[in-house]
Amino acid sequence: MATETTGLLSKEQSDQLKAAGDTAKAAADAAQKQVVDVSDKLVKGKYNLSVLGLIGGLLMILVNVKDIIEHIFTLRLNKVVLDAYLILFGYMIAVVNSAETKANMNVAPKTRQTILYYAKFLCATWGRGFLYFFVGTIAFSQLDFNGLIGGSYMMLLGIICIYIGRNTAKKLAKLRDNEKSLCMLKFRRLATHGNLDISAYTEFLENYDLDLGKGEIVASFTMLDSDCDGLVSVEEFDTWWDACEKLEATDEEPEATPADEEA
Repeated sequence: MATETTGLLSKEQSDQLKAAGDTAKAAADAAQKQVVDVSDKLVKGKYNLSVLGLIGGLLMILVNVKDIIEHIFTLRLNKVVLDAYLILFGYMIAVVNSAETKANMNVAPKTRQTILYYAKFLCATWGRGFLYFFVGTIAFSQLDFNGLIGGSYMMLLGIICIYIGRNTAKKLAKLRDNEKSLCMLKFRRLATHGNLDISAYTEFLENYDLDLGKGEIVASFTMLDSDCDGLVSVEEFDTWWDACEKLEATDEEPEATPADEEA
């Protein structure tokens, strides 16, 4: 009798594990489909990454201001520290993205300039993606309703930004299949005082078959705009080109064999 019960329980447990596995797989597939769908819309310019980033930053501030007050009164000091970090990161994210929305709400321009000076990786879409994902994991670790929702949003946005940023970098690198001197000549012809704004930069890219969507054009623009002043200069374009050449040369350099090392 005990053997039959044990066998029955094992079968039930096996069925439960199988059902849980199927549910997890379905959830993962749905999440992957959602990421791809949102990424495609962002690439085509239907959504604005800076607006989504601004929303995420404001969400972190609002949610965690409420939580930090609650945690102070309940003396949960470990939570207070995490809330403070999330408010700080939310403020950084909101300030950095505010100037790049269509409304051009340049909140705290000096603070934004300081942040981007010391954290230059935030000039690139993929760099912001890593920050979003990091902030999302901290929020998610709170394991309350607000943290789970806000954390999931930031992690999803982070993954999308990393995907778009890296994919855009690969597409833009194909520009180097052309003669550098000719590209620089076309760049200078469109430049005003040695700089291209986003409109002139878009016109410049139309000369080449790079298959970049509207969202990717913006992502590539922010990648080249190393000082985040809203313009791509001749020097920035030249620096990017040379950096790609050095990276390519490093990748192509053959690994040293034991015989070479002995010699």
